[in-house]
Amino acid sequence: MAFVLPVSGVYPQFGKENKLAPNATITGQVTTGMSCSFWFNCVVRGDVNSIILGDCVNVQDGATSHRTYQKHATTIGNHVSIGHNAI
Repeated sequence: MAFVLPVSGVYPQFGKENKLAPNATITGQVTTGMSCSFWFNCVVRGDVNSIILGDCVNVQDGATSHRTYQKHATTIGNHVSIGHNAI
């Protein structure tokens, strides 16, 4: 089962038909569109700022997305692949 964890009481919000690998980690202020996929060992950390993903975003094996504290949120558009081991 994937690690979906709150940060300061805020849980990630998932759109319909998202797929999460058993060891994907998604935390905090993360919002996804429809049909997103999170693969093995990926980490999407919305612990210090928000991360918004559009529809059909593919976060591949080992990729990490983490924000800058109180400076920069991240918005990822529709139909985007974040490649293997990207940081």
